[in-house]
Amino acid sequence: MLRKMVYGEWTELGIADLLKVRGEAVRVAIDALVADGLLVACPPDKVFGRRLFYKHGPHAARLIDALLLKRIPRAKADRLVADLIERAKAVNARPELFVGVATLRAFGSYITDVPDLGDIDIAVDLVRKEQGPKGSPRETIEWNRARARASGRQSMSFVEEICYGDIEVRKLLKARVAYLSLHDGGELARLGVESRVLFEAKSESFAGYFCVTEA
Repeated sequence: MLRKMVYGEWTELGIADLLKVRGEAVRVAIDALVADGLLVACPPDKVFGRRLFYKHGPHAARLIDALLLKRIPRAKADRLVADLIERAKAVNARPELFVGVATLRAFGSYITDVPDLGDIDIAVDLVRKEQGPKGSPRETIEWNRARARASGRQSMSFVEEICYGDIEVRKLLKARVAYLSLHDGGELARLGVESRVLFEAKSESFAGYFCVTEA
C-alpha cells in the first residue's frame, strides 16, 4: 500500500480501497499507520475545505526501501547525491515545468560519518515559477489536470491530477533511485532534526515565485 501512495495525497476512501477494508477497520488501520509515522494527515485544503487527506509519514520511505535494499558505501551515496543536484538544476532550467527546486537539504545518516547507508534522506523545497498559472487555486488545478492529461499517463487519481506539477518534478528528482528518500521541506521543522544544505537556487532565479511546501 505504501508504495502505491508514493506520489500525491489520499483520502480515507482511497486508503480503504488500497487496504481492501471497510467500516471501522479503515479508521483503526489509519490511526495505527499515523501512530507509527507511516502516514501523516495533511492540513485542511483551502479549495476542498475540511476534507482530510493523508500522505507518507517520515518513516514510510525508509520502511519501503529497507525491505528490499542492501546498504551502499559512502562513495556511492555521494555520487547519487551529486546526480540529484544536477537533476535539480535541469528542472529549474526547463521552462515548461512551472514547479522548480528551491533547496535540497540532507538529514539523517547521510550527514553523519557512517561508512555505509541504507538510504539518503533529502528534504525538498519546491517553488512555482512565474510562467505557471497566476490566477485562483482552481485555475492552478485546471493547469495541473491539463498537463496530467497531456502526459499520457493512465489511471491517475483526481488528487494526482490536481497536484501533477509537483508530482512530475518529484519524479524527475527521484529518477527511480531507490536509495533516495525524498521528503517535503516542512518535515524538517516537524521532526526537529539537523540538516545540511546540498543545493540552493539563486534567489533571483525565483523572483515572483511562491512556495509550494509548508513553511
